[in-house]
Amino acid sequence: MKVQENSLPRLIGISLVVVALTVGILPLAPHVALGDGGPELRHQVAKLKSVEDYISYRDANGNQIEGLDAISDGYRVQVLDVDGALAAGIDQDTVNLASEIVSYQNEIVSRSFISKTTGIPQDAVDLQDYPRVKTLYSMATEGKRHREEGQNDPVGSARIGPFTIGGAAVVFASDPHPCGNYDYPVPDSSPTRHYFTGDGETFFADAGYHQTAGYASGYNDSDYTRGRSYVGDYGTCSSPRFRDHGLVHSETSYSIQWGEPNPEVLSYLWPYWNWAAYVDWWHENY
Repeated sequence: MKVQENSLPRLIGISLVVVALTVGILPLAPHVALGDGGPELRHQVAKLKSVEDYISYRDANGNQIEGLDAISDGYRVQVLDVDGALAAGIDQDTVNLASEIVSYQNEIVSRSFISKTTGIPQDAVDLQDYPRVKTLYSMATEGKRHREEGQNDPVGSARIGPFTIGGAAVVFASDPHPCGNYDYPVPDSSPTRHYFTGDGETFFADAGYHQTAGYASGYNDSDYTRGRSYVGDYGTCSSPRFRDHGLVHSETSYSIQWGEPNPEVLSYLWPYWNWAAYVDWWHENY
């Protein structure tokens, strides 16, 4: 795709909006370890859920957007109401982590949008710039290892807390999300890839797939996506938050994985506020 002369300055301005909305929200506090991927991970996920009410969305001009407006052009950035979250009793460590997740997701959205609108590949976001997110990812990956070794408690067996919100002691029961989260990923294994003989491009076109957006495929023209819902152990995750993933390997060979989180995060409303970061982690681990 040819880039018009005046498009890059506009996109640079978009990136500056992201920086303005996400940098300097809170001073970086000393690094705090989050745990080993068991009850501490469920504790952290539960506390992050409490941030949902303090997240809002803005377009490239800084105007608040809601609902379907948030995906009208695929571009939206998040803003965390730090003062409101702290006033509600959400602890400083959780707010610090949430602030960093917001910044991380906003950078993902910004780079993905530039790629989508210009056709120019963008470098992946460097996780080293987000130490709290990196620690959360490490803890979730450790939790995956524990589950594979049979070390974690069964689903629903743990009660999390108590901790304090608004001066009141709160205990969260384990509450897996139908779409998955760090503590209970959906699915909790990599879907089997099935191989077929035939014309993959024709098959995928006839079966309702589309070429996966470059930002979500590594700019692979042989990568295909079909949005879908997913029915798992914890309920139904609505379409197109999941996908079937197709790959064309040659003129006579293609393959499909059925049912995984959809990495085309600019194309649909997220089931919860930190979904894009979770999808990024899931695809790094499955």
